Amino acid sequence: MPDQFPKRIMMISTHGHVSASPEFGRADTGGQVVYVLEVAKQLARAGCQVDILTRRIGGRPQIEPVAAGVRVLAFRCGGEKFIPKEALCDHIPEWVDSAASFIRRERLRYDVINSH
Repeated sequence: MPDQFPKRIMMISTHGHVSASPEFGRADTGGQVVYVLEVAKQLARAGCQVDILTRRIGGRPQIEPVAAGVRVLAFRCGGEKFIPKEALCDHIPEWVDSAASFIRRERLRYDVINSH
């Protein structure tokens, strides 16, 4: 892999219900979730480590392995209950604070950050 090729990628997807095994057919669990997961898996196959940062819904774990080189990192964003994407804007500061704190604590460094 060339030196300039990214080695660690952050993908931000707060809009959907992203998880290693999404329950398709639920609100905000459809095409974009599939797309994000599949792109992450392909990037991992190319040699990257990919973290998909999303919001934490219900009792799901904060760190969830998806495939080799891919994991979902879920952070607080308006409580434990599902919030439709149209109502998330008031809760994004909480998500940013939680995600940033985790990234600092874990001393993570990303070569590329992607969001929709």
